[in-house]
Amino acid sequence: MEPRRLRPDHRLRLKREFDRVFAEGHHASDSTLVVVAAANGRDHSRIGLIVSRRVGSAVTRNRWKRRIREAFRIQRHDLPKGLDYVVRPARDAEARFASIGPSLSGLAHRLARRIERERTARARRAPTTAEDRPPGSAPRPEEGR
Repeated sequence: MEPRRLRPDHRLRLKREFDRVFAEGHHASDSTLVVVAAANGRDHSRIGLIVSRRVGSAVTRNRWKRRIREAFRIQRHDLPKGLDYVVRPARDAEARFASIGPSLSGLAHRLARRIERERTARARRAPTTAEDRPPGSAPRPEEGR
């Protein structure tokens, strides 16, 4: 039986990990959460949280973090695999656990579809190396001769 706790390798911890998600990721939001997701090349997903002082007091911020982490922990087997998620509360949202879970799940699946569409579109683009081009076609300008 797999442990039920959220292990450290399921969390984003370093600034460079957050920066990579923001640089490569896609955004989605609803009335409860704002989520940014990017592929991570792993067999599991990870989560990072951003809860600023604008959300409220320390008690309110910690409540948000606990509830988002718990929603991720409970749903992590049903969420798309191989993605890093950075999650923050939406402006003027309330930290109700009943709305955080469905919001996280819906946004994660929406972002996974968007990332997969981009991945397949990138794979369908024109070949870039001389070996991949059909015989007799001209080289691309950036390849040189």
